[in-house]
Amino acid sequence: MSRSDYVEDFRNIICDIFETIAREEMDAINKAGELVAESVIEKKPVHVIGTGHTLVLAIEVFSRAGELPVYNGLLDAGLSTCNGAGKTGPIEKLPGYAKILLDYYKLKKGEVII
Repeated sequence: MSRSDYVEDFRNIICDIFETIAREEMDAINKAGELVAESVIEKKPVHVIGTGHTLVLAIEVFSRAGELPVYNGLLDAGLSTCNGAGKTGPIEKLPGYAKILLDYYKLKKGEVII
């Protein structure tokens, strides 16, 4: 198999994954988009959180030039791999940790969290 065959195989696998997501999850994706849009229109916060490597996604939408002012980054240092990747996993699974974060950031029922 040539390198271009591997690239083509990889592309096909990724396209299949996206087609599966579009087929099976589009209703949920549209509903999530509606919830975010409603929050933005009503000027309610849209909280964004990530753990480990997904923390990068939260950072990408929060504290950016031109960002929508409703975004609130829940950037918890305990969930960052920058402070030791070996401890991030156990902290993510620590019973009660999510409640501590929700209480700390004063999230309210009905607010959107990504």
